[in-house]
Amino acid sequence: MKSLELLLEESADAHGHLCLGQVVGVDKQPNSCTSCHHNKDTPLQDLIKLGIAIGINSRGAVMSHTRKTLASGATADEITHVVLLSLTTTGFPNMIASMGWVDEVLKEAVQEK
Repeated sequence: MKSLELLLEESADAHGHLCLGQVVGVDKQPNSCTSCHHNKDTPLQDLIKLGIAIGINSRGAVMSHTRKTLASGATADEITHVVLLSLTTTGFPNMIASMGWVDEVLKEAVQEK
């Protein structure tokens, strides 16, 4: 098993940027800027950031990341699923508060269409 230091060293691209895709083994092309994920907005990254915002119980962050997640292509069902997954980690009151904030943004998005 490789040490964390060695994994991080091997996962830097040609410009010294750390690519988490290479650290966790998703990206198999070392030292390739075109394979680096840190500059791309993807629904998965935004869903993870939404989960973090839910975890810190921040209304502004949850609403902002919900908007960003929608903009990156995630569906309302995927966003709601992230909120539901937070139940066992953050507790019922936090999950319900987050669901309200997310629902507010989702309703705004529907009205804008």
